[in-house]
Amino acid sequence: MRKLLIGLFLAIGVLTAQAEVKINNILFSLDRKAKLATVVAAEDGCHAELETVVIPHFVVYNCEEYLVVGIGENAFRECKKLKTVRVHQYLSFIGEEAFAHCTALRSFALLDEDEEDYAESYYQPYYDQYEAYCDGYKSKAIHSYTGGYIGVSAFEECTALETVQFPKYIYTLKYGAFYQCTALKSIDLPEALVLMETDVFWACTALESVTMHERLKYICEGAFEECTALREVINRATKPQKLLREGCSTCDAVFQGIDLSRCTLYVPQKSLPKYRKTAVWQDFGQILSLEEAE
Repeated sequence: MRKLLIGLFLAIGVLTAQAEVKINNILFSLDRKAKLATVVAAEDGCHAELETVVIPHFVVYNCEEYLVVGIGENAFRECKKLKTVRVHQYLSFIGEEAFAHCTALRSFALLDEDEEDYAESYYQPYYDQYEAYCDGYKSKAIHSYTGGYIGVSAFEECTALETVQFPKYIYTLKYGAFYQCTALKSIDLPEALVLMETDVFWACTALESVTMHERLKYICEGAFEECTALREVINRATKPQKLLREGCSTCDAVFQGIDLSRCTLYVPQKSLPKYRKTAVWQDFGQILSLEEAE
């Protein structure tokens, strides 16, 4: 028996080719042909009463499995009682304002690995499409990139949010995704992340530490603007990321409002000379090797 059954939600009913069904008080849109499910906003207010939300890798309806691919726009917007969200690590997208103004939300975390055992191999061809897209990504496509993403203002003003764990295939953080999440103290960006759009962490005033990974290539203006508590950036990219602003090749507004002279930047040992000669990155008070951060 599949170990994933631990994480399955069950429901019974009649299903058309495309339908919305409620499973464990969460509303899903089910695509019967593609066997895909997306969490959608509930007009009857059932989401507003939830304190904990668990989004499994699959839901079961009428004895058929549906891969849960994402959380749609406004799905849990202004759910004032919501405190904890747990999702599977292969979730493909979180839509615009999906959790905006959930002011009690403290934790957005991943399900344990043993709760979704077989799913990666079972749906590997599906995930490979995202990998192929990302590997072929070019700067000229920066505004049309459509891989896995966290949408515009997805967590805007979630002022109690302290911890975030990202799904595996998140390639883009869109405009204002974590705008004014004032309780966030540290963030480990997705390893697959390629692009950060404008104002992603604007005015996250408690944010002290950020970890970036090798695949991150582009950071747009205002991404960390007014993150006044920032003191440490751990950057695993061997090549300094391009800091972008419309019409400009380099943008100091990425870190606007931050005294970079008080911040430490950790980078790969072999890349120290590059960062020390690259505009904006060279403004950090200390630029040290990653080994010194460990």
